Amino acid sequence: MTNSKQIASSTKSARAARKGGAAAKKRIKRKPAQQGRRAGIAAPEVNRGETKQARVITLLGRDSGASLSELIAATGWLPHTTRAALTGLRHKGFVLDRDKRADGTTVYRISSAPAASSPSKAG
Repeated sequence: MTNSKQIASSTKSARAARKGGAAAKKRIKRKPAQQGRRAGIAAPEVNRGETKQARVITLLGRDSGASLSELIAATGWLPHTTRAALTGLRHKGFVLDRDKRADGTTVYRISSAPAASSPSKAG
């Protein structure tokens, strides 16, 4: 029994020796971008471009409208997410028309956008 206790205590001391004790803490190297933010240097503003929802509105605003597959390709969303985005636009006040093309594909288009001066509903 004493032999196993000695092994356990020697294992603990060996681990402590490998880690260097509590006094020797690891220094974390930061990437240059993180160092700049920490030093108070302002990062240059990045133009993120248009949002996916803005792309959807642009496609729906065309005279030819947009099919669900076109909206999916433009956003990278799954079909149910794209349909939910259409529902969200309806809730925001957009009026969407749904038609069928000659090949049977359903096409969505914006027939009227919400007025800019109307206050939005805040939940």
